[in-house]
Amino acid sequence: MRSPKHLGCAISMEDLPEALLGEIIKRLPMTSDLNSISLVSKRLYTVEAELRDTIYVGCGVSPVTLALASQCSRFRNLCKVEFNYSGWTPNHGMQLDNQDLRVFSSCCPSLMDLTLSFCSYIDDFGLGFLACFKKLISLSVEWLEHLGKNGSLEELVVENCEKIDQFGPLAFGSGWMKLQKFEFRDCYLPLTFKFDGPSHMAGNQSRYDFCCDCLKDLTLARITTEAEIGLCCLLRKCKALENLSLYYALGVHDNDMIMLAQNNRNLRSISLMLTPQHCEGYVYRTSLTDDSLKALALSCPMLQSIELTFFGCVPEYPEIGFTQKGLVMLIQSCPIRDLTLGGADNFNDKGMKALSCAQFLESLKLVRCIAITNAGMRHLARSPSLINLTLELCDGLTDRGVAEVGRARKLESLTIGKCSRISLEAVQGAAKTVHYTDDCPGYREWVNCCVYGPDYPAL
Repeated sequence: MRSPKHLGCAISMEDLPEALLGEIIKRLPMTSDLNSISLVSKRLYTVEAELRDTIYVGCGVSPVTLALASQCSRFRNLCKVEFNYSGWTPNHGMQLDNQDLRVFSSCCPSLMDLTLSFCSYIDDFGLGFLACFKKLISLSVEWLEHLGKNGSLEELVVENCEKIDQFGPLAFGSGWMKLQKFEFRDCYLPLTFKFDGPSHMAGNQSRYDFCCDCLKDLTLARITTEAEIGLCCLLRKCKALENLSLYYALGVHDNDMIMLAQNNRNLRSISLMLTPQHCEGYVYRTSLTDDSLKALALSCPMLQSIELTFFGCVPEYPEIGFTQKGLVMLIQSCPIRDLTLGGADNFNDKGMKALSCAQFLESLKLVRCIAITNAGMRHLARSPSLINLTLELCDGLTDRGVAEVGRARKLESLTIGKCSRISLEAVQGAAKTVHYTDDCPGYREWVNCCVYGPDYPAL
């Protein structure tokens, strides 16, 4: 009869619980060790394949397409893949190319983190296949530099990329020359990020030495900048900008907007979402003031669409850097056709009277403009061109205010969202098309911003 000691030795890997096997595998960080242990038994081979979520592909893996198909077939839960062709020569065989990236996108559905280093056979056409990775949230910064060398890209959107901060796109270099649209949203840089001061710029001036004269559409969302640093520089470099959107771009000041306005006379659309911050010492307000509005009014005769939304402000001035006088000046100076005001607590019935004189205003959206009353609606009824009106969270308005506008018989569409004192009965017949709801996107966005702050990812 065998002793207990002999019985213990007879236990094989096949007899171990799967959870224990998983713990053993997780404690082996080296790829060579993982490859070796997978040869010990068929069960270990299977468990290791299920747990492996990262692979590295370097020089010498050829043909790449077959290798990728094989690896993805075995490791079905890959979340992170790195391609690094540093030191590559033709003797190593073919690199990853556009076709390989297309194949890769179809067989690795769980990919979240992709690093492409020294991948010189992928161009902007191949980059389009990245859209097929539905879960991708991180892309290596080095890719932007290599993509920029091609210099043929016309549109670049960087969104939810955890490893790309606002300095990464500056390495795009000559790629900016033909770029017409650029969006940078919700990437690595947190709102609490602090720069090391002017020393951060030392030795890095070359990264700002690029031309973006073709850029027409620019969106910057949730970045924190300082003077002369980061993507803020685009506002001073653009010469042909037509559409600008700044969503909580903290650190953008009047000087940036003034220079942008003076350099871009063809600006047609501007969308600003602002929240108070410390400006000029202990003053707590939005960083842009009437000086920005004045520059737009004087230098942008083509401006037709304006959105100004304020979050985190209270009715007391000066948390909103724009005054009603400044807003009216801009509206009266430019051929505004589409206007959205959100959280503009300092905009009241007197401002509405000025709006009623805007000759070109066709569409107006008011969200949480609490100082506007029925008297403001009475002024608006005389607006010569207004045909589309949206009111959300405007609790200073009642059925009487809607009736004032409805009697003018000019509106083609009227949208009412969560205005507590306006009833469904009152809006019937006030326009050719009426939309009435107890909920509205503006309300959800306002609640999310109040609870989570302006870095809430629901733009």
